[in-house]
Amino acid sequence: MEILYTSLSIFVILITFLYFFYFLVYIRNAFRKLPFVPIKKADMKRVTEIAGAREGDILYDLGSGDGRMLIEFAKKGLRCTGFELSAFYVALTNLKVRIRGLKNCRAEKKDMFEADISDADIVYFYLTQDFTMMFEERLYKTLKKGTKVITYVFPIDGLTPKKMIDIDGKRKVFLYEV
Repeated sequence: MEILYTSLSIFVILITFLYFFYFLVYIRNAFRKLPFVPIKKADMKRVTEIAGAREGDILYDLGSGDGRMLIEFAKKGLRCTGFELSAFYVALTNLKVRIRGLKNCRAEKKDMFEADISDADIVYFYLTQDFTMMFEERLYKTLKKGTKVITYVFPIDGLTPKKMIDIDGKRKVFLYEV
């Protein structure tokens, strides 16, 4: 019986530590220029639908956070890589990928501005308006013709989307093509 209580105590301490660590990461990210704000789960399906992706397509998620969109696309057979600066979220994403047994998905701790995305079929990001604007020139210089670019909530100013889904007047999904 004593072993059971010891094991349970260790488990409770471990879970408490993980929640505390997650809270610290969340607080730290709230004060950065690019905080982690996850896409609403109900909107994930709309993002995957607008992509018109085919199995085997190469997708890059810039600022992939906890990897929820990477995993959603990987379940549809895409080869997915996420670029994220937070080591915590990279580890969390890769753990979730491993648990689900997905071989076509991974997260890397890399600055999205330095990542090689030239072979992408699809690029997805949910960034603030400022960061979205910073990407415009890079996307069109780096990506091959026909690459799809999907943004969530914030459009790329100065560009006309090929397709747009208005979810509720505030949240929108935009599809651009290079």
